Amino acid sequence: MSCANVMKRDRTAVINPLVTCQPMGAMYAISGITHGLPLVHGSQGCSTFVRYSFSRHFREPSEIAVTSLHEDAAVFGGRKNLISGIINLASRFKPSVIGAISTCSSEIIGDDMEGFIKIAREELKQKMGTTEAEKIKIVPISTPSFVETHFKGYDNAIKALVNNLAEDPTHPNEKINIIPGIVNPGDIREIKHILSLMGVEGIVLTDIS
Repeated sequence: MSCANVMKRDRTAVINPLVTCQPMGAMYAISGITHGLPLVHGSQGCSTFVRYSFSRHFREPSEIAVTSLHEDAAVFGGRKNLISGIINLASRFKPSVIGAISTCSSEIIGDDMEGFIKIAREELKQKMGTTEAEKIKIVPISTPSFVETHFKGYDNAIKALVNNLAEDPTHPNEKINIIPGIVNPGDIREIKHILSLMGVEGIVLTDIS
């Protein structure tokens, strides 16, 4: 019978922590929404590393879609890729939210993501019907990879979600709004536990637990 070796660390700091580009933070934020799907508007590699990292970290498959921009998109733009990507995701998975996340390539070529999303919404209404299409919220999230880090991408995603999905309250709901930032699922569960001990209800945006 083998015994486990428990190694005690002499340090508490993390040396060379992972610091990557903005889209990763946005993907993390969208992953914390029930039936939410990140759609990365960029090349295949923009999602591959993040999907691999999430799968290793959470020990389960991570669903991240990508529009797969190629060389021709640098000249003609990625309009077709984004619209077809949104329609395919909506038709096959019927998510509650699609987070359309930009990357360095789509930002540099100047793709009008908000305009493309409007076109995609109209095509979805024709294909799925207005009632079903309106159930799927499509949120454009600007995350240029050439500035800041994944922390900024998370912040941009949260801001985009609030700006696009928040409704004017008719009356106070007596709940605390909590934006936890990029933390582990266990941290979210601990926050919920503390709230339950206090007898307080909270809304966690986004809930990765």
